[in-house]
Amino acid sequence: MSSFIESEDAHPNSLELISRTSDDAKVGIDRRLRFRARKRSEEVVAKFFETNNGLKTGCEVTVDADQTVPVAEALVGMVAKYSYSRTWLEETLEPPSVLNNFQFLFDFADADGLLNLPAFDADLGILEGLMTAKGAKDYVTGAVYKVKDWSSTLQTAMYIRFLKSQDVELEPLLEWFVNDYLPSEFSVSGFRFKASSPTATYLERCRHLFPEMEGLVRQFHLFIEDGIVDFAMLDMSSDAVAYTDVPSALEGKYVYRVDGTDLVGILNALFSDQSGLAYVREDLQDVNFARLVITNQLKMEDFGRHQLRGLNYLMEHDVLTVRDGRVSLASEEKFLILHTLWAKEAVSYYHLSDAGRAYVDDVESRGWVTRRSTLLTEAEGCYLDFMLNRRFHNGPNLRNRYSHGAQLEGTEEAHFSSYLVAIKLLVALVIKLNDEFCLRAAADDRSAPAGDEAA
Repeated sequence: MSSFIESEDAHPNSLELISRTSDDAKVGIDRRLRFRARKRSEEVVAKFFETNNGLKTGCEVTVDADQTVPVAEALVGMVAKYSYSRTWLEETLEPPSVLNNFQFLFDFADADGLLNLPAFDADLGILEGLMTAKGAKDYVTGAVYKVKDWSSTLQTAMYIRFLKSQDVELEPLLEWFVNDYLPSEFSVSGFRFKASSPTATYLERCRHLFPEMEGLVRQFHLFIEDGIVDFAMLDMSSDAVAYTDVPSALEGKYVYRVDGTDLVGILNALFSDQSGLAYVREDLQDVNFARLVITNQLKMEDFGRHQLRGLNYLMEHDVLTVRDGRVSLASEEKFLILHTLWAKEAVSYYHLSDAGRAYVDDVESRGWVTRRSTLLTEAEGCYLDFMLNRRFHNGPNLRNRYSHGAQLEGTEEAHFSSYLVAIKLLVALVIKLNDEFCLRAAADDRSAPAGDEAA
């Protein structure tokens, strides 16, 4: 490996994999070898761009004083551009409105409280999967994830600066949510969160916020298990939080597909860009079959004989129907549930209507889906573990790096970048906590006997 690292034909992807793998004395990998691989990768990439311009990709975020719509989005070449109305931002400065802007204006999460920030398998193109070098314990990302990561970080930076120009500090707002809003809105007491000192450097803020974030999740975990937040009990554990294991008060909160079932075939037929139903002819095709059906008036005779089996398969499972001679979706609600399972890899059961829950109950009885009770979906938990912990080899490992003092020599600019991530993840957790307590309150109201609404 030492010879490969120093060789002229060392590929930067392979060097990157070596630099972030685990130490293994049996094969001669230690931290010094990994450090050499990282430096060599930087040298190879820098040399490549001395003679190659590459492609311009990235993200731009602006605030427009004359814009009438809250947000305008555009893709110019490979640069995503987001413009926000100054009037809208100035009129939504109350704490709940600020948090709503993160969720809906900046698209941190959808209306069902499912985060948009993680990397999802559905966002990976087939070439990305084939051509991207990845380690066995890597968090798999692609172009869509990178744009989401760039945009959400820039949105956070823009909003912090905008709010400051309006004499609003974001960290105290998060403190308000935990210390004041939870008790007043949901009668939940005992949670604590402390904002950074206003005079703290970004290094000091990072070293404060990452433990505060983890402490908040530990408090919630204890609250679900014991019904109270006991800080003496909280001090008994110092291990890193496993974000995929944080429990929920709601039984079967999230719905997941079960591999090897008919549901997998249905999802692939509807949403995969490799579905054999997405191409009818040169002038009648789309990125997937679901979009083809929704945007076109299709008849059965439009399809080839080789596609009839797939169409009949979807009809047999009550996903597709023929209505007034047109091929159409059998149920909008079923379609949305299936699409969310494909795109977000989970469905929030308690956000569904009675009909939607009945459909989930039906497919669960067939063994097509399973339900689990956690604060975060599996994808959301993996995302937070990727950003904060050492679970994945290619993550920034921010929690450990700032907890162990490894960032003391970093620049203030680098610490500011880490600070933006800390704020972004804290806001994401606040969105998830708010969704949990809202659903819990709604479930309590639903189960209360008639006449007990005030209780």
